[in-house]
Amino acid sequence: MKKRFKKNVSKSLQSELMLEITKKITSTLNFEEVLESIVDSLSQLYSYNAAGIFLVDKTNGTLRHMVTRGYNKKILDKIPIKIHEGISGHVVRVKKGSIISNVNKDPHYYKLRSETKSQMTVPLFSGDDVIGVLVLESDHFDHFKQSDLERLIAFANFAAIAIDNAELYKDSLTKKHLESELLVASRIQKALLPQRPPNIQGLQIEATNIPSLIVGGDLYDMFHQNKKSLGVAIGDVSGKGAPGAILMAVVYAGFKSFLKEVFQVSEVVARLNNLLEQATTTGYFATFWFGILHASKNTLTYCNAGHNPPILMRKNKKVQLLEKGGMLLGFLPYQSYLQDKIDFNSGDYLVLYTDGISEIKNAAGQEFGEKRLISILKKNYGKSPVEMKNEILKAVEEFSGKIEFDDDITLIIIYKD
Repeated sequence: MKKRFKKNVSKSLQSELMLEITKKITSTLNFEEVLESIVDSLSQLYSYNAAGIFLVDKTNGTLRHMVTRGYNKKILDKIPIKIHEGISGHVVRVKKGSIISNVNKDPHYYKLRSETKSQMTVPLFSGDDVIGVLVLESDHFDHFKQSDLERLIAFANFAAIAIDNAELYKDSLTKKHLESELLVASRIQKALLPQRPPNIQGLQIEATNIPSLIVGGDLYDMFHQNKKSLGVAIGDVSGKGAPGAILMAVVYAGFKSFLKEVFQVSEVVARLNNLLEQATTTGYFATFWFGILHASKNTLTYCNAGHNPPILMRKNKKVQLLEKGGMLLGFLPYQSYLQDKIDFNSGDYLVLYTDGISEIKNAAGQEFGEKRLISILKKNYGKSPVEMKNEILKAVEEFSGKIEFDDDITLIIIYKD
């Protein structure tokens, strides 16, 4: 029986292959080449008898076969896969990966290969929408395991970003809006990050992201955990420009994939660390902070992976640095991360930022620093998050004497009414 995962593949090769896929986000312009590369790279990591990328065609409610291995293409052309049919259609509808140990016993299975005994399928996401599926089939029963599924989920997130990249580039050629690959990467990067803060009763939220180059290495996310809770994350990756953008996409895709499961804050960070350690070569790492604000319960649960500690300023202007967690991401595998649960009450500010603010220097070589930032927060207590943001950026510009910055700047300010 074939091995489910090719154990003879070295750790360095695994990392190299994962990074190769993510590079398609900014380096590949041809849509078909992106899809071919994804399937070919997977073949070097998994053993399977058939594989394919199927994309949703909303016009006729089908899944179009784009790139396949091991299937009879005449059958694929003759028998369209409806979104409401088969395991693939089921995965599109439920938006969750699936392992079928014995396809003969599964009511959703839609036979495209008579030899298939087991199947693993994961969705491809663009935002919250499923744009397709990635399918692996085996001629052996019980071929795929949970660990295989977790790896494939990570691959699928990278693949979806690569697909978005290629499609966006095709659109840019048609509309002549973009002039270079970096501009494409910039558009994609901006599309990945939240366009506006979520609306949660009891919270005022403001966020800004200023890349030092066309594309940057900072990332952040804000989303509804439920109607009364806010998930918020911020991170900073090593490298600038295109390399930083690639690594940023790796972290962001991994983070969003883990959020689709039910994990504690610290477990999400721990899994993200393992993913980044596997997916990158030596010298690539990221800082990261993730927290969930329960507005109705007046609590904040968070975990810090080596990021600049966010500042919690109380109503009495006392400050607390949110440091608890563990080491930065991607340096060592299987690290333990702690989470902390603290009060977040009316009149409190939560300020998250990247080192583009704290480490910017003036003409004398002095850093702006954490203490100066805290002083500005205390001086402007009572102002709205928008006003507070403007005061901070104004102070950074005056201190540095620069309008354009040497490093990416990300700033998030949350106030509890």
